[in-house]
Amino acid sequence: MTPSSPTSRRAARIGTCGLVLASTVFGTVLVPAAAQAAPSADVTASLRTSVVSAAVTDAVFTFHNAGSTPATPSVEFDLATGMVHNRLGARVDMATDGTHVRIAPSGTLEPGSTVEVPLYLLNAAGALPEHCSVGGAAVTGCSADDASETPGTETPETGTPGTETPETETPAEPEDGDTQLPTPEHTWPTVTSGHTDVPVIPLGSAAAAQERDGTQAARSDLRQAGRWIRARQTFVVEVPEGVTDAEVAIGQHGAYFGVNGCRDVGVATQALHPGQNLITAPHDGLVGIIDRSASDRGTIVVRGGAPVPTFVAGVTARADFDTQLQNWDRSPFFSLIGERVQADVLRADATSPRSDQNEELIAGDDLDVRMARWDATVRANERFWGVEDTGHRVHIETPSYGVAGANAPTNVHPGWVAFPTDYASPHHLFTSDGSAAGEQALRNAVGRVFQQDALRWTNDRGQTDGTISQDLASFVLEEQVHQRNPLDSWRAKVEQFRQQPVDERDFWSNQMNGMTRHLVFDQLRRAYGDDFIATVSARVRSDVAAGSDREARRAFVLQATHVAGHDLTPFFEQWGVQVEDDLRPHLAEYPALETPIWDDFDALD
Repeated sequence: MTPSSPTSRRAARIGTCGLVLASTVFGTVLVPAAAQAAPSADVTASLRTSVVSAAVTDAVFTFHNAGSTPATPSVEFDLATGMVHNRLGARVDMATDGTHVRIAPSGTLEPGSTVEVPLYLLNAAGALPEHCSVGGAAVTGCSADDASETPGTETPETGTPGTETPETETPAEPEDGDTQLPTPEHTWPTVTSGHTDVPVIPLGSAAAAQERDGTQAARSDLRQAGRWIRARQTFVVEVPEGVTDAEVAIGQHGAYFGVNGCRDVGVATQALHPGQNLITAPHDGLVGIIDRSASDRGTIVVRGGAPVPTFVAGVTARADFDTQLQNWDRSPFFSLIGERVQADVLRADATSPRSDQNEELIAGDDLDVRMARWDATVRANERFWGVEDTGHRVHIETPSYGVAGANAPTNVHPGWVAFPTDYASPHHLFTSDGSAAGEQALRNAVGRVFQQDALRWTNDRGQTDGTISQDLASFVLEEQVHQRNPLDSWRAKVEQFRQQPVDERDFWSNQMNGMTRHLVFDQLRRAYGDDFIATVSARVRSDVAAGSDREARRAFVLQATHVAGHDLTPFFEQWGVQVEDDLRPHLAEYPALETPIWDDFDALD
């Protein structure tokens, strides 16, 4: 018997906005029941179970149609004690009569197709389904006569990532002879077919770090949990004692083809308590953990849902990740995790071939190298702007649509950055060869996350303009990687600007552009060192309320002079930056410039 391929199952799962899809259960299509549907004589079934806790057992029935016509699958069994919780809600019919239970996925099962029905056995005191039958035939894994293993108990994992070998899961809370999971020292999840271990270490709040460091956007509090859950399904989150501020997060930002009817449902959160938490998903979504505490430490275990293929740079072998992509096909996303960056990526949009087909784009790619470049971009911005590495990552999402009217291939939001796949100008997130042009969208987006208010000034139209400085760290990175600074190539544009008398020059005039305005600040870095802008920005933060852009410009002029130890009035005049009369006496207290630093057009000299 050959089950449907991952490709065909994904193609069936992913649809277009506005279309009503066939009812799906864990990725396999069940079409509405028809009058001529065959009985379930050609349907086989198997059962696997795993112990979640003394009160909860995870039970999954797998149906396979080995016949040549559609069939209506159902299974009947007895449960001596406890109750059955249907994790798929209306998509599965369930009837009970005393201890006898009948389970039937709605609709019909197509020939060659397979469907899974997950259940929870609650307060069953260790009891497992007995006398299971599907169409009068026995159910594999339900018979106590199977001498190879305890009835209904899964065999342990071999540990090969991406291989959905059944596993025996133990409760997180220790019993006699058991020990707690070790205290984590890293911040990436360990994903298996049945559960994920999510480490929690005290990082504090990303929003508090943003306020302290003055960045334009917060990095992310989210810790990816490597699980995909469907609306109204339930799953278990086990929280160790001492972890008191954790929350579970369900969902993703943006609209995605084939997910939640292409609606932006956002990320729903629910507080967790130490012990076992039974969670019902409000919508389809990725599962994550949030903990903003400065003291919580431990390992949270998430059980249930479908595993998400997850690549951790420097940890996951590419071959193992490829196995995950092949076997863990129920999630429409895969996840990438580096030291400074993490990404939740839509696998593909089967309805729009012109959009990025992300799983195809990364085929054969050296993800360790790619993610090292992502991490290097964040580190360059941390160093340039003087921002502390708090352990919070820049979180990337890949919605099918960008922000309406946006003029960039990326959109920066509090806690996440969007790399939409429909944008006419590709962002090259998964295709860049490391060149400045290929990395431009990534570098620009990260630059906007870390940019400081000190260098976001009000332009001549009264608008806050961050384009004057958002790529400064990128130019420093380009010097380090390719021994070139693109700003040096704009000398002719600057000379045209300087044909005007000094007192008539205007920093905001059309004779300047985004690149030449960046050059103003980069020349100060060249003259006074790579930490100059970070030092000035820190001093400006202590003087100026965030968003007060006119005062930020004044404060920058004043603090730049203090840090440089020279009167920078002539430098700013050369560039048409206004220096008010009340500031000039303060600047004049410092020694005059001896070098025309405004003529530096060779960053590497």
